[in-house]
Amino acid sequence: MKEKRREKNITVQDLADRAKVIKGLISQIENSRTIPSLIVLIDIIKPSKLT
Repeated sequence: MKEKRREKNITVQDLADRAKVIKGLISQIENSRTIPSLIVLIDIIKPSKLT
């Protein structure tokens, strides 16, 4: 996820804002420290987010 986010020039904060979560959660997900809930995962991968 981190690579795709960087390819699209999206900051952690931007992605967190779009997914309506705190940026620490995005960081934890990217660093394999936690697994997102299905709802958060869907919000992160919506086409407007990383594609």
